[in-house]
Amino acid sequence: KTFAWVPVSRARSYRVVFEQNGRVIYSSRTRQPRLRLRAKWTYRGHRHALYAGAYQWYVWPIFRTAKGSHRGHAVVDSTLTIPG
Repeated sequence: KTFAWVPVSRARSYRVVFEQNGRVIYSSRTRQPRLRLRAKWTYRGHRHALYAGAYQWYVWPIFRTAKGSHRGHAVVDSTLTIPG
């Protein structure tokens, strides 16, 4: 599945997180305002996939600063429902 969002001016990258039942099941950083999520993946030693159910997903822009980088306000804070 491919997920996309509106690009943020001056963002150097984006942090993308998927949660299920309040637990992070995917976290990644991408330079493009889109993410292609494989059918199955491993996160912290556990295999995951988007099975039937509800997922929360978030995207934060990452900006470069003189002191390194900082995360901006979420541009995606949404529920994804996969029908059963």
